[in-house]
Amino acid sequence: MSLLHRILPDGIAVETSRPAPEKLLAGDPVHSTWNIEDRGGLFCGIWESTPGKWAVAYDEWEYVHIHSGPSILTDAEGTAPHLRAG
Repeated sequence: MSLLHRILPDGIAVETSRPAPEKLLAGDPVHSTWNIEDRGGLFCGIWESTPGKWAVAYDEWEYVHIHSGPSILTDAEGTAPHLRAG
């Protein structure tokens, strides 16, 4: 049995959403999510967004791998690393 599992959205219904109006800071971003697996609150999937800026608050740990495009995640202190694919 292989320990590797390729994550593909094939056959998974896409969920489309937008940030809540009170969290929207710029643009009109549209989010697409393919939830591939859920094991007791641990999720695996693919997420993408069109350009925009919105506020988020996380209370959980998240692993992210950027496949394409840039992202800027600004924390409460104003630190804003520029993230890119790879």
